Amino acid sequence: MTEATQNQQTAIRVYYRTLLSAWGRQHWWPAQARFEVIVGAYLTQNTSWTNVEKALGNLRKLGS
Repeated sequence: MTEATQNQQTAIRVYYRTLLSAWGRQHWWPAQARFEVIVGAYLTQNTSWTNVEKALGNLRKLGS
């Protein structure tokens, strides 16, 4: 890893910690599990949020 990459990663971590300290956790992603966050993020790339919610609901019913 280059020094520039390390510096960028450090800067991002500092920004994240500063925002987290100031505002706390936002709980803005309506998911019940990490899997739903990941699947929801992929689906929202090309799908409306309404359809993402339906897909996640169907996955929950299937026990995934």
